[in-house]
Amino acid sequence: MRRPILFHLALVVLFAFTARPLLAQDWAKAALEKSPRHREYVALRHGDRTVQAFVVYPEVSQKAPVVLMVHEIFGLSDWAKEMADELAAQGFIVVTPDLLSGFGPNGGGTDAFPGQDDVTRAVSALDPAVVTADLDAAADYGKRLPSANGKLFVTGFCWGGGKSFDFATHRRDLAAAFVFYGPPPADDALKNITAPVYGFYGGNDARISATVPAATDAMKAAGKKYEPVVYDGAGHGFMRAGEDPAANAANKTARTEGFKRLVALLNQENAAAQAQAPARNFGPAIGVPVAGMPFVHDPSTVVHFHGKYYVFSTGRGAPFYSSPDTITWTREGSVFTAIPDAVHALVPKNNGTDVWAPDIIRMNNQFYLYYAVSSWGSFQSAIGLATNPVLDPKDPAYKWTDRGVVISSNGTEDLNAIDPGVILAPDGTLWICYGSYHGSIRVTQLDPHTGIALAPKTLGAPIATARESEASDIISHDGFFYLFVNHGSCCKGKDSTYNIRVGRARTITGPYMDRDGAPMSTGGGTLFLASDAQRIGPGHFGLVRDYDTEPKEAGLAGLNDVYTGKGADVVKAEAGSDTEGAERFSIHYEANLTRGGRSVLDIRPLLWSPDGWPIAGDNTAATAGSH
Repeated sequence: MRRPILFHLALVVLFAFTARPLLAQDWAKAALEKSPRHREYVALRHGDRTVQAFVVYPEVSQKAPVVLMVHEIFGLSDWAKEMADELAAQGFIVVTPDLLSGFGPNGGGTDAFPGQDDVTRAVSALDPAVVTADLDAAADYGKRLPSANGKLFVTGFCWGGGKSFDFATHRRDLAAAFVFYGPPPADDALKNITAPVYGFYGGNDARISATVPAATDAMKAAGKKYEPVVYDGAGHGFMRAGEDPAANAANKTARTEGFKRLVALLNQENAAAQAQAPARNFGPAIGVPVAGMPFVHDPSTVVHFHGKYYVFSTGRGAPFYSSPDTITWTREGSVFTAIPDAVHALVPKNNGTDVWAPDIIRMNNQFYLYYAVSSWGSFQSAIGLATNPVLDPKDPAYKWTDRGVVISSNGTEDLNAIDPGVILAPDGTLWICYGSYHGSIRVTQLDPHTGIALAPKTLGAPIATARESEASDIISHDGFFYLFVNHGSCCKGKDSTYNIRVGRARTITGPYMDRDGAPMSTGGGTLFLASDAQRIGPGHFGLVRDYDTEPKEAGLAGLNDVYTGKGADVVKAEAGSDTEGAERFSIHYEANLTRGGRSVLDIRPLLWSPDGWPIAGDNTAATAGSH
């Protein structure tokens, strides 16, 4: 009878180990406990959901990039935490959300499940939309950390590898994605990727590695960077299996080489992202006319006043330019020597001088200049207001007056308060739209006399997703409001993917729908203008406004015509041109390859289709029409 007893005992022991969750790898847990790095659990709240995340900080003396790590199908296991710690040891802040948060027994997460199979089933059943929202919350949290440098990466393993590839089709501010043995997204989603993708695959993992050739072809067809490496002899999950003391040689080698490659690429892409961050452009000499459109980024609406055109832009103190004819431009100086104290106090990370993406309107015998103040990679932002009766610095009446804060975001809201676009509606109400790559593009009503928000403590109405867009502006035409937004990535020169999308609504607060009926609140938007061979990344639409033709400068009454297509907004093109009588719009290109790849202003005709949709005209007969 001895053999059956031993046999049953062996079965009990075997069952104990096979039923035990993979989450408790003793070797991973022991390595984690020896780590000197600071680790913590944080609760990330978005909507009505709370997600627990494991965060590890590097021991470094300067700000660090953030790596969003997506766990395997085995949940937030000891190995996932140990892997996060290893990455942090290389100089990165690592945020790893437990995507099972709230879905376990008694509302728990991964640790609440009784066994590995239960965890696997639960992860497999997760709603992809909920996963994406959780990852967004984790990414936003990481970027807001005071010790973060604003650069965001994503990596994932197994099931999480596929989710990291998916996330690259969704998140526009990624610097790079690193996919470990996960399947690719659908081919039609690849066009949305704005960051390089690096793949890591096992040679003995045909279920996944067999997808690599087709993914390579699809990424190439979409014009995206994808560099996969297949490690000979390695199986699925080699990053975890290769750490196990019982690992085979192929998995150990793949794990060592894969980790080394990951760290090298993270450092490489972080350096590249740092180099692509917007640099201060102090512009040409003040008062010296220069032929050709000026080098500007994030231009305001172009306005015509007292015989000159004016445009304001991102830069130190909000630089601005004037032109008598839109051909020769003169830098007039800057609005500020320092950002007003009340505005700067809300954005302490700003250096006190850098102003972003201004917009301008004239009413009540004053120009109202709305401008954004933020810092790279942060959602702690503010929109300020300054006024001036004139724009020519030589005019004795020229003087900018600080009017304070219009809108702000504290970094924890579903909002990034930058990129203002101001509109006086046909009914005389004044509005501002704003937002950038976080939460929603919103619109808020302003006091038409003070220019300040009527309800400054209340978030405006959401009108488009800001996960996909920024640089919004609204105009009205023939009974509709038209919302223009930028999709794609900015600030990468010739590699930028900026393009302008449009939707329309009967009311200024929406809902805005594109030509196919897709809501802009979920990423819809009809293409208005995209890159061509020489002009890359058009953005920051503005309707050119001619205040010299305004019928009534004093008061609000005459200003209603500015937005309705009746009078002041119908800016005549230069006499003799093919587009005489057309409205015009202003934009910038992220890179004009005919101008040394610099960011350059352009002014183009705005045309309309018979069914009431805007068309981007061009300034040459050969290329006039829609792009």
